[in-house]
Amino acid sequence: MKKFLFAAILFLGACTTVQEVPTMPSAPVSLQTSTCPVALEGFKKGSTMGDVVQVTKDNGQTYYACKSSADQWLSWYQDQQATIAKLTKK
Repeated sequence: MKKFLFAAILFLGACTTVQEVPTMPSAPVSLQTSTCPVALEGFKKGSTMGDVVQVTKDNGQTYYACKSSADQWLSWYQDQQATIAKLTKK
């Protein structure tokens, strides 16, 4: 009987442990802004107008693809922060 009582107290005590409250780590400062640190292609000396247009188009596509990715990450991160803030307020 004593062994049963000891086992029951042990099992009930293990079920009532304190849970750690999750926190969202802060993002690095470089990722908190939606800028995109991509090295863009420059113009070569003696470029024709077609080359200038092509390089400008390529740079625009590269920049906006990177900016879109950075904006999506920032949006996801802020959503996660809001979700964790809601869960920890209860």
